[in-house]
Amino acid sequence: MKFQAPPRNPGPASWRAILPATENLPVLNTAEVVEWPIISAGFAGLSAARRFQQEVPNDRIIVL
Repeated sequence: MKFQAPPRNPGPASWRAILPATENLPVLNTAEVVEWPIISAGFAGLSAARRFQQEVPNDRIIVL
């Protein structure tokens, strides 16, 4: 089987051009100590964060 190179990245998706301008998101400049770091703000990550909030409301949760 011959190796095929991945497709070239054409740049941002064209649908982004029709969205309103967005402001820059805040940058985390400090070290945070949390009980539950969640790396994903998709469906699974946000669902996990909500569940942790329900089960252990006094623990600190961060979604990255």
